[in-house]
Amino acid sequence: MGIVDQLTGVIKTGKEANVYHAMGPTDMPTNMEKNGSNGSFGQNIAVKIFKTTLSGFKNRVEYVEGDPRYAKFDVSKLGDRKLIKLWAEKEWRNLQRIHQAGILCPKPLMLQDHVLAMAFIGDENGRPSPQLAQFASRMSGRALRACYLDVIIAIRQLYQKCSLVHADLSECNLLYQQEKNKTYVIDVGQAVEKSHPKADIYLARDARQVTKFFYRKGISNALPWPVLCLFVVETDPALTCEGKELQMEHSLLEILQKEINEDTNANLQNKFERTDDWRHISTNAHDIFCTALRKLRAESGECVDACRTNIS
Repeated sequence: MGIVDQLTGVIKTGKEANVYHAMGPTDMPTNMEKNGSNGSFGQNIAVKIFKTTLSGFKNRVEYVEGDPRYAKFDVSKLGDRKLIKLWAEKEWRNLQRIHQAGILCPKPLMLQDHVLAMAFIGDENGRPSPQLAQFASRMSGRALRACYLDVIIAIRQLYQKCSLVHADLSECNLLYQQEKNKTYVIDVGQAVEKSHPKADIYLARDARQVTKFFYRKGISNALPWPVLCLFVVETDPALTCEGKELQMEHSLLEILQKEINEDTNANLQNKFERTDDWRHISTNAHDIFCTALRKLRAESGECVDACRTNIS
């Protein structure tokens, strides 16, 4: 791989792939733009090498088969190496889409067969940023609350800007860069189009896992996961005002968190613990969301009579 001079250490090992720290060449290729954790090319790079055995991929076929981008492939007939190469390409394409949308993730640099080179997330000395699972206990309450908001905004932006659902989002697939107080989404190979037949199920799983994690860490007014799903898919005009999307998303989150007390949160979490059918939710959860949305409209000057959500 032309942009890598040498592998210098292991960042993470996994069932599907290993991620290595690498050093890039001194001179930046003319077709590459500056990248990396420190903004410079020729220093730190992350290299993800997918394993060429199928043991780690047997339960991943559903993320490819239902994805309209790969409708022409009969996954069941692909050989091991071709399937793994397809998976690497899927992560590459997802990263490109996510990065171009301005969502924090490792910028993809190059793909060759089952090897993916990305921008390194860490410091200038080559120390990788930790998983949120590893670092959260060391964060202040204020930093954790800010991180929570960043994560759920990222889930919404993945859906709204990229038409993607991560499908495996957890504290283990988020990196926290302490120096910049930024949270990065990683491991997006399984991310699917929102038109995927199981997209709602995957979104529910992501929302439930993220909510559980932050709730356990002390964010008592974390959105109940069914309400979080509604927040992610909502397309009300008050949220899609051109140039003010992020501001309005934060405003709605602030209103929602004021509407939710600890008892309400706990009751809703428990009630929906064993279901992924968040589109047919209780009146309580629906009312919480609609009340907040009405307040947002009033604050933003939007005059919409009915509460329009994506509940079918």
